[in-house]
Amino acid sequence: MWPCIKLSWAFERVDIYSMTKKIVVIGPNGGIGGYVAAHLAHAINTGKADGWQLSGLVHSPASLNAIRENGLIFYDENPQIPGQHNRLEETFLVSNDANDLGPQDVIICATPASAMPLEQMAVMTVPEKTVVIPLLNGIPFWYPELFDIDPEVMGLIDPDRKILNELNRQGALLIGSIVDVAGVKIGPGEVEGHPAINESGDFVHGNIHLGPIDPLNEHVATICAELIELFHVRCGMPTNHLKNKEALLRQFWVKIAGNIAANYGAAMYDKHLPELFTDPELGPYLKDTIEEALRVGLHHGLPAKFEKLIPKLTAMVVKAKVSLNGHYTSTHAAFENGDPDCEMSVILKPVVSLAIKSELEAPHVKTIHDNFRAMLLKRDELAASGEDMKQAAINARQAVLQT
Repeated sequence: MWPCIKLSWAFERVDIYSMTKKIVVIGPNGGIGGYVAAHLAHAINTGKADGWQLSGLVHSPASLNAIRENGLIFYDENPQIPGQHNRLEETFLVSNDANDLGPQDVIICATPASAMPLEQMAVMTVPEKTVVIPLLNGIPFWYPELFDIDPEVMGLIDPDRKILNELNRQGALLIGSIVDVAGVKIGPGEVEGHPAINESGDFVHGNIHLGPIDPLNEHVATICAELIELFHVRCGMPTNHLKNKEALLRQFWVKIAGNIAANYGAAMYDKHLPELFTDPELGPYLKDTIEEALRVGLHHGLPAKFEKLIPKLTAMVVKAKVSLNGHYTSTHAAFENGDPDCEMSVILKPVVSLAIKSELEAPHVKTIHDNFRAMLLKRDELAASGEDMKQAAINARQAVLQT
């Protein structure tokens, strides 16, 4: 049994083992949500997180039934033996109705911002007590709280600040997060994880970076970092606490630059990440893409002092992507499975818009945006004509790249 740890919880001193604390993952059937939920469930089910109770809010009927019947099945790649997986089957309470789950201490939302179930989140939120951690790709809806970003661009992600205003109305304690985790949904209730490599060259299963959006709530970010670390360190998924706005912005732009190059590169060229970044032609092209995206960030929040670090940050991203053995990225799967947007509306389109508004040259980023958009349109056209969706995606990829 670990020693009793006392943490400040929303202005109160409580012993985290003195009562059951409740944490819910919204979307535990997705790549990132499943990754997080599996580690949480494993820590709780093996007695490493006494005093905690996990539940999941699942909207897919197939995934809901699968997790209820078989548990969440997670194939955890062995970082010492690439390609070898450990199989976890973790059980926890799941429902498609927030009323079944009740008020929560921590809500981890692993859905796209456009799919956040705000009404159901309200059922689970205790004003000024419940911490909400959105695990999002792309420019997050809370970005304007860090930097005065162009409202037209933010309108692509959170029109009229609907999400931010509603969470504030509910009294949620909002924490910013950047997720460096490689997880892919491979079937209903089944997720596969891949290890990454950290700045020291060590394999890690993933990393979640947390930071305060409101500086007055920094103590809440500290609590979240400690709680998630309590759950995950022994399962191989540490948490970094980004203690100020500058650190949060830096990690955000590193993540989005990597997403643009890796996620869409893998989907466009049908390559694993190591193949993609070691390709003699594509590797340098995508490296330049990362640098372009980081330079857009310099005009939209990323402090100017990071300009001299762009080559180092780019090399760090490339090193991490190359380490992901046999990983195709979730965007690759989403494209072949018929996802209508593949997160373009929160990743590619906003960054291109920011580059244009700042009169920045970002030809690689813009080309990836235009080519991927053309692939989506061609895929949907072929599927509408009767082709199998996956085959339509393959044919669309070939047609666009040939032109």
